[in-house]
Amino acid sequence: MLVPPIDFSSRLFYTHPPSLAWPEPTHSPAQLFCSARLTVKPPVYWCVQYDDPMRGIVWTVPVILTVVLDLSLPAQTVSKGAGPANPATAPSSVTMQVQADLNRLMRGVLYPASNVVFGAQNDNPGDLKPFPGQDPSLATDPLRSTFGGWTAVENAALALTESANLLLIPGRKCANGLPVPMNNPDWAKFVQELRDAGMKAYQAAQSKDQDKMVDVADTLSTACANCHRKWREKARPADRCK
Repeated sequence: MLVPPIDFSSRLFYTHPPSLAWPEPTHSPAQLFCSARLTVKPPVYWCVQYDDPMRGIVWTVPVILTVVLDLSLPAQTVSKGAGPANPATAPSSVTMQVQADLNRLMRGVLYPASNVVFGAQNDNPGDLKPFPGQDPSLATDPLRSTFGGWTAVENAALALTESANLLLIPGRKCANGLPVPMNNPDWAKFVQELRDAGMKAYQAAQSKDQDKMVDVADTLSTACANCHRKWREKARPADRCK
């Protein structure tokens, strides 16, 4: 079996035996090709590095690679004679976990994402460039980052759309300790309004049309206000989510 070329520059793997050093390539970029023997546990991979097609093989070494390589391999067909999977080696199930209350979720995800969408009404995202002398990959303003401009508006709109799923995870509480009112039919209705508004904003951002962004901003603002009016705008914070 031949494994496609893989980038091992991160060195996120182990070799066997442990004392075996991983040689530095003599030419950059280097190409690494691996073949695998999957009938042994753990699988063994033989890797050959070519540092230049005209110069040929630099070195060959048998290695045992961890999950980084395993994830890049195509699925293997289990032979008819194979027994059941070993529960000890089966991946553990991943469950959804709630770490933030509703207020923190709003401040961390929905609030900043919606501001990017709203901002496209007044300022053309296509005109916003990284600040001179600043690395855009370190920018705190999404509109002026590496993925800035209209791409940032698209990303923010999709973040709002996906956040609708976060609002439906059971077990989340409001800032006052009350459970999020997921059992109320209006909750599901308002969440769907948010999801629809996010997708509408995404489509408007793709068109790079500011007039459409004005319309979608109104749709998004209405979706937020409907939920806030029912559960957030209370005289006492203790009464929110009731």
